[in-house]
Amino acid sequence: MPEPTAISYKPPDTQPNRAVSPAAMIGSSLTAASSSYSSRHPRPQCLSVIRYPLLLLLLISGCTLGFPDDQTSQNNVPIVDVSTTLLTVTWVENGDLWVWKQDGTRPQVIASGGVVRPYLAPDARHVVFTRGSEGRPLALWSASVDGSSAWEVASVNRIGAVQAVQPALLDIQWMDENVLYFNTARISENTLIPQNDLWRANIQTREINRLLGPGDGGSINISPDNQWIALVYPGNYGVQDGRIRVIDPLAQSRDDLFFFTGISSGASYPFFAPITWSPDSSALYLAVPDKDLIYGDDGNTPVTLWRLTVANRDREVLGAVPASFFGLPRWSADLTKMLYLRRLTSAANNQFELIIASQDGSNPARYDVGQVGSFGLAEWIADSLTFTYVNGESGQIWFGKPGSTAQSVTERIFAPQFLNTVLVVYATEPAQTFDLRYLNLQNTQWQRIASITHPIPVFDARLTPRQ
Repeated sequence: MPEPTAISYKPPDTQPNRAVSPAAMIGSSLTAASSSYSSRHPRPQCLSVIRYPLLLLLLISGCTLGFPDDQTSQNNVPIVDVSTTLLTVTWVENGDLWVWKQDGTRPQVIASGGVVRPYLAPDARHVVFTRGSEGRPLALWSASVDGSSAWEVASVNRIGAVQAVQPALLDIQWMDENVLYFNTARISENTLIPQNDLWRANIQTREINRLLGPGDGGSINISPDNQWIALVYPGNYGVQDGRIRVIDPLAQSRDDLFFFTGISSGASYPFFAPITWSPDSSALYLAVPDKDLIYGDDGNTPVTLWRLTVANRDREVLGAVPASFFGLPRWSADLTKMLYLRRLTSAANNQFELIIASQDGSNPARYDVGQVGSFGLAEWIADSLTFTYVNGESGQIWFGKPGSTAQSVTERIFAPQFLNTVLVVYATEPAQTFDLRYLNLQNTQWQRIASITHPIPVFDARLTPRQ
């Protein structure tokens, strides 16, 4: 593909060229980041909504996994320097929770029965996991990765006694190795409807507190310095009650920085605007679309870009971009670049273009073009200017950088979790069986973690310094 050039938002004459080559071609240009992948939500890349069909949870909690005797890489070449780092992966099998560490030990079960989904702590020494019958996340448990010290953090009875409803666990975010935050939902027709509350739990002291009641919280966005939590309340469609609220870790201070009109998601579940913290935790960046953008996604409707300063509560319009509802702007970690999708010509057109622009939306340049249904919004990897996106067949992952040609590996990658710009944990192509693997993108060497006989993986992974 040629170098990106400035565009005037006209339909392309031809599609850009993308070079299919081994990832080693891009490895030399990638700088590994020590921090784990920042997007630990299971939210769809194109729609910032929260919806968890219970049928899907039933399927993923019913996976059947096995472990091969040969767990070496293709060429017996170590992928991670095990003398300095330790990769830990945890996943669900038939309602049981498994853990594997890259220290030569075999995978082991650390919790049995009813496990829905795991969340590894930042230091990978503990894991919290949701539990419940029929794939419903009705309780939150914690355990050491060696299986000891298992205890119930929050139960449906405990939370329900406070909120007078039968809740389920929804969004769970670690702040550090001891403290985590979560919110809840109510179950309605196999869908979890957010309650927009906020709870805090400490796995060391075993304290749990409700910080904010229903409607006072929102989606959880913890600042890089762990001093603030931004909560996005979606509001009601057509009503200016959507809200960006910033609180301290104990919710003793609450500042409502911004209000916006509730945005339609085209369905019964709410739309949560994605936000990005500045590296120094002083400001928030967000893109706010028209409330009806999903119905008039014509490639021309502007999406407003905002910067909200925490200390003085300043609100600044940075600019506007003609982004699609299905590919709203995402800023890089250093805030120098943004990515978004734009629909070509009109809502009836079946093509999107991937745009790279400056922080304020200026200097837009087309990076790639793809068809609706096979083209996904790009996501930034860790604290880098490298991004990934799907274009073409399912599982065809492309890697890009501003000013560089897109590259792809021949391996098809599903449900990827990037730990940095070099290491990714993923599932292979769904079939009768598939593998859970990790792959080094510099030398294209992979290693099998588990062999899975059900096509829906549920896992979490962390890369930590070896003690």
